[in-house]
Amino acid sequence: MLVPMDLYQKLFNLARAPQIISVGELNDACGYRIVSVRRTETKFGQAVIADIEMPDGLKKGTCLPSRFNRQFTDDDLVELSNGHYYIRCTGKEGKSYNVDIYKK
Repeated sequence: MLVPMDLYQKLFNLARAPQIISVGELNDACGYRIVSVRRTETKFGQAVIADIEMPDGLKKGTCLPSRFNRQFTDDDLVELSNGHYYIRCTGKEGKSYNVDIYKK
């Protein structure tokens, strides 16, 4: 059975998409370099996804808490995508993660 080309392309794109991990897992004190940041639409509304570089060099994505979507402008997302910013989770208060984004 042949796979339709548009389905094949979707499957190919899914295989190449970075794995999504919880922002709560970003607990290395050295932080994780932010490669790119983008706004996306989810079933819960808009969200900000940060593509990060793991210590082993693999790229993964993490969904930032909703407060980042409310505060960041599109220009902020461009600035954060320049490769000079790092992210880490420093803990959790209630249901909210404490997330630091900083420049090295």
